[in-house]
Parts: sequence; C-alpha cells; structure tokens
Amino acid sequence: MACFERPADDRLIDSPCDKADDRAIAPGPGQNEREHSQMDRDDILQQLVPHSLAAVSALALALKYRTAWDAPKRMEIYFDGKLSVEGNSNAFVNPAIEAGLIHCRALLEFLGLCAHDGRLENIKLPRCRKDDVGIESFSNSLGPLPLLTPTAAVSHYTGPALEAERALPAVFHAANKGFAHFTTGLTLLWSMAMLSRLRVAATCDQPSLHAARSAAPQFRD
Repeated sequence: MACFERPADDRLIDSPCDKADDRAIAPGPGQNEREHSQMDRDDILQQLVPHSLAAVSALALALKYRTAWDAPKRMEIYFDGKLSVEGNSNAFVNPAIEAGLIHCRALLEFLGLCAHDGRLENIKLPRCRKDDVGIESFSNSLGPLPLLTPTAAVSHYTGPALEAERALPAVFHAANKGFAHFTTGLTLLWSMAMLSRLRVAATCDQPSLHAARSAAPQFRD
C-alpha cells in the first residue's frame, strides 16, 4: 500500500541514487588529476543532476498538495506491507518542499543563474569557489556550453512570462531566508503567494535541465 495516493499523471522522477545496483565511483590507484576531474563531471551529469531533478519533481507535487488542501491529510506509510509510520501529510509535504528548494537552487546555480534585487541574472565567471562545477564545465561539438540566460530560463513556462520572472528569484529568496539560517522573513515562506510562485518555479526548472543535459554529451579537457 502506498503511503499517499496521487493521480496517475503526478509521477515522481525515479532517482538513480535510489537504485539498488548503483555504486559510488571510487578512484583507483594511479589515476591522474584529469581522470578524477572527468569522473567528477560524469558523476554530476549522470547521478547528481538526475537526483536533484527528482527532488524538484517531489517539490512540485508537494506544493500542489500544499496549495490545494485547507488542512493536512491523514497519512500512513507501509514498509513491506506493514504499517510503520502514522501521522499527517505534513510529514511528506514539508520536507519535500524544503529539500526540493535546496536542489532547485543548486540546479539554477549550476545553469549559471542567480538572483539580484529580486531579478534573475547570470552569475559572474569564473565562479566564486575553485571546486564549483557549472554548465560551462561541459561541452559539445561547438565548444563549452554557455550559461543559461534568464530569458531562456523563463521561456519554458507555458503561463504568463511575468509569473516565471517572479518565481525563479523566489527560489533563491526562500532557500536563503527559509533554510540556510533563521530570519524574520521565515513566516512569509509559507504564505500562499510565495507557495504559488515556488510551484511555478518548480515547473520552469525541469525543462531547462533536461535541455542542458541533452546538449552536453562530451566533457571539456
């Protein structure tokens, strides 16, 4: 029995990190720095990005429920057919929103986006930390992939462009003010207006990443 029911079209993306046959890539003896770098990038593209997309998919589903329900619903979680956890839907919805926002922000930054004064902008290159990896670390036959522009980021949203332009900066605001540390603006995170913007952001983020992944079959040296 499932711990919660959802319509057939509300499917979460399976995370490769959850598959039983997945194994961590351990560097062998004698590998040089270039091999390590390529393995790291391969891991990001094939493991970490799909894992974060799964978290954003869960975020979208959790926000759908959170904005549709007047009150939490009863929830039961079964493991191997045995009732193991009882509570209400907040036990799924709240952690899914919080974790999903962190992953959503990480994906936006990976694509080269940031927020400044409530507007979506591109980051400045080179990145702040030496070990940061972004889309520009990957290439195809035309060369290094460019940063995703704010215009391209919001173009995947099928609703009004202004909604997307407000929604994606809200991801950075919510992640920074809501979870990185305690702030006086924390209560605003759970307002219906903010939740609605975050729901729009979750729908914008996934097509951008899927497009970026399909454009990057090769690694830079």
